[in-house]
Amino acid sequence: METFINEEENKDKLIPNLGITDHGLSQLINRYNESLLEKERLQDATTMTNPIYERLVTNLSNMRSGIQNSVVSVRNTLEITLANLSLAEEKTTAKIQQIPKIEREFLEIKRQQQIKESLYLFLLQKREETSLTLAATAPKAKIISQSRASLAPISPKKPLVLLIAFAIGLFLPIIYIYLRDTIRSTIQDRDYIDQNAKPAVIGEITQDDSMDTLLVRSDNKSSTVELFRSLRNSIIQRFNSTDKKVIAITSSMSNEGKTFISSNLAQAFSLINKKVLLVGLDIRNPMLAHLYGIEQKDGISDYLAGEVSRVDDLICYLPEFEGLDLLPCGHIPPNPNELLSKKELDDLFANLRKQYDYIIIDTAPIGLVSDTSLVNRVVDMTLYVAREGSTTKDCIDFVNVLYDEQKLNDIQIVINGVNMGRRGYYYRRSYYYGYYYYSQKSKRKKSIINRLFS
Repeated sequence: METFINEEENKDKLIPNLGITDHGLSQLINRYNESLLEKERLQDATTMTNPIYERLVTNLSNMRSGIQNSVVSVRNTLEITLANLSLAEEKTTAKIQQIPKIEREFLEIKRQQQIKESLYLFLLQKREETSLTLAATAPKAKIISQSRASLAPISPKKPLVLLIAFAIGLFLPIIYIYLRDTIRSTIQDRDYIDQNAKPAVIGEITQDDSMDTLLVRSDNKSSTVELFRSLRNSIIQRFNSTDKKVIAITSSMSNEGKTFISSNLAQAFSLINKKVLLVGLDIRNPMLAHLYGIEQKDGISDYLAGEVSRVDDLICYLPEFEGLDLLPCGHIPPNPNELLSKKELDDLFANLRKQYDYIIIDTAPIGLVSDTSLVNRVVDMTLYVAREGSTTKDCIDFVNVLYDEQKLNDIQIVINGVNMGRRGYYYRRSYYYGYYYYSQKSKRKKSIINRLFS
């Protein structure tokens, strides 16, 4: 392979990676081959002076140099391994030559063992014979003391049994609770976040049993919707300037309710007659367009890639939610990091700030990819979503690192999926207004027994 790479006539040929066991070198060759195919495709579609083509040629040259260095490194590693194997072979050969001497020593030890074994068996036989002789003359039984009766039972002792039962009943639940909390790797309540997280908790969203994902509407007064309104009001109070408008929603991993929080928070802002834009910047796994039933294919990724010139043509107006617009993600690009690093993103949000009162961004999980760190330059506040029973405790340490290093602007924590059955949330189950209270009253009566047991 080293000879193939160094030959000049193979400069524009795909590098074969058959038989390569080094994972990093194999991945580097695959990326080089993909970029080479992309270069050939651009040659047919554009000129040599195209900036994208020139940048691709430069990247190919750098990647080829990296592959050459990696091949030399792998070859040196293999030579060192071969030398170590040769040294091990010499040591093994030396040990094989010592086998006759070891065998003679083994036979001598075995001979001594047989002699001592015979002597030991002889002594055991003599001991048994002596025991039989003594047993024939000794009495079979001997009275030590006369038996005496007692009115109280000797065993079991009632106070001791009660004491042991009390100790078991006291310490066993404590041990169980301690082991349960120690073994569990996920966050179970807000107390753990308050004690260990440096960012503050700005809001909590309870677990909702309905199948509707878009909950926040003007006619819905459930406890979950009220908590979204409370989260909205907390954000407004924290924004001490009218220039602060952009809110990014992120999490540690997927399935923590990031898109759920983004969409419903945007709808909560639209209920107070604010012009709100919901932006899908999770361009690796877009979900907003599907959530709102929009079949539009182009989005912000196509605008950043230069395939769409006007962003106004990409904005979707949602008649069902007055004052709320949606800028979907668009096609999944092969280079999301490079797109989000473009200056066009800064110019785009500078114009959007003039048109909208609030901008909600659904970003990628920061614990998996670095896209959110790139978007942070246009964000005023970051809401970090943690889900009860899903987010691991290690993620809190990761949030603290982000907070200390100030990688995210004004980071706040939102707890999703809060269990309303736990103590401290009971009041929210009975806090309703208007006709909704009476429609839910019978359901709350049915859950009284469940709350008592919980």
